[in-house]
Amino acid sequence: MRTTLLSLLFLVACGDTTATGDSAAADSGTTTAGDTDADTDTDTDTDTDTDTDTDTDTDTDTDTDTEPVTTATLTGTIHRTVDPVNGGTGSIYVALFDKDPVWEADTATVIGQVLVEDVDMRGAQTATYTMTGLQPSAQAYFVFAFLDDNGTASEAEPIPDAGDLVTMDFLTAPTVKVDRIAEFTKDLDLNMVMPF
Repeated sequence: MRTTLLSLLFLVACGDTTATGDSAAADSGTTTAGDTDADTDTDTDTDTDTDTDTDTDTDTDTDTDTEPVTTATLTGTIHRTVDPVNGGTGSIYVALFDKDPVWEADTATVIGQVLVEDVDMRGAQTATYTMTGLQPSAQAYFVFAFLDDNGTASEAEPIPDAGDLVTMDFLTAPTVKVDRIAEFTKDLDLNMVMPF
């Protein structure tokens, strides 16, 4: 009896279908020797996730670093107190010198200059100028401006001639202090006519 029970357990453990009454038709698992069942497991991947990453990087790296300012700026308004003799329209030349360009023209050095074009000084009109990139100095600079309304001056030779309106301050060029890194203002008056 004990031998028969052990034999049955052994046969069941070995998968003998004749010993357990298991029919071949009911087995849908893996096959063993002599088993003719086919694996009918048809499980397939039904995952249909087709998402794609369409995000674009719109970040822009903006460099906000700025170079330190090391120069000064001179601005001002130009008006006239004498009447023009050449029509009153043209260009105004403004220059900054380290020495008086009236009495020391041979040794005066230009520190900065600007050309204001298409100016109409026939009536009460005014013009404005801005000169940048100036090196500060403890010594006062001389500023000189003239209206070229006869068209004889040029940027290569910015020299006034007879009839041009010029800025004078008791027969010298006006002075201005530009002694630190800042913006300075100097209004100019075309108050004299160059003699003929």
